[in-house]
Amino acid sequence: MDVKLLHHGSDGGTAVLYFMGWSEPHSLARRMELPEEWTLFSVGDYRGELPQWPDMLPFSRLYLVAWSMGVWAAEYFHNCYPTPSLAVAINGTPSLISDRYGIKGVDYQRMAAGLDVESYHHFVRQMCLSEVTAAHVLSLPDHRGIAAAREELRWVADLGGSIAECAVPWTQAIVCDHDLVIPSGGQCRFWSDRSIPIEELPTAPHMILGTYIKSWRELLRL
Repeated sequence: MDVKLLHHGSDGGTAVLYFMGWSEPHSLARRMELPEEWTLFSVGDYRGELPQWPDMLPFSRLYLVAWSMGVWAAEYFHNCYPTPSLAVAINGTPSLISDRYGIKGVDYQRMAAGLDVESYHHFVRQMCLSEVTAAHVLSLPDHRGIAAAREELRWVADLGGSIAECAVPWTQAIVCDHDLVIPSGGQCRFWSDRSIPIEELPTAPHMILGTYIKSWRELLRL
């Protein structure tokens, strides 16, 4: 597991804690516009032992944003960070591996067992639904590689991969109707069953940060 400080803003001010998607490079989070005075942390690579977490208690406001597999991770590791002021889930649910609420178990296991360079590139194209965006994502220098991506899938499955009860006080879920990774119907079902407000984006794909939504303020509606 990996926790990085991507930007240090004002001491005691506002911090964004971003839980990344599967195999996501930390550099993708830098595509989003961030107020200079805000601090940005990113969490990803959900393999291995817990690292030493930065102290987030001094911040007056902590905004949690989680995308895709990161929604599950934000729940699984919720004891590692303070209760957020806002918590937004994007194209994911805590029940990541779930026939009802997430990715079907057989599909998840098939991807983990057969992942290679070709299937990973296909996944990125499905995630972006844009050749230009997919090419940019694949060109980023801080990818961890196919072996690490495969291991991350297996590690998350070994940790259960599905959480039914929310400990995180989610304030909103963003669901994109053109999500080809985690079915939007299952996402809407999960959040509706728990009375969490849903914002649906009818034309957007699985990945929207830095493309459909370009700033953390815009995402958090601040």
